Order: sequence, then C-alpha cells, then structure tokens
Amino acid sequence: MDFEDELYKEFSKQCIDAEKTKSEVVRGLVQDWLTESEE
Repeated sequence: MDFEDELYKEFSKQCIDAEKTKSEVVRGLVQDWLTESEE
C-alpha cells in the first residue's frame, strides 16, 4: 500500500462521511500525517 493510495482512500471516505469541504479534509489528513511522522 503506497502513501498516495492510502491518502486517496481516506480522503474519499472523509469527504463522503463528514461532508466537509475538501480543504478541511486535506488539512486534517496533513495534520494527522505530520503527527505520525514526528513519533
């Protein structure tokens, strides 16, 4: 599983679930990713 596939799946899921704007979803994913990277 590469990062882009993972990101795209999460992105699609969150857009559908939460009906957030795309920029909100992206911001959330980036925050999560940065947090994971720091650990």
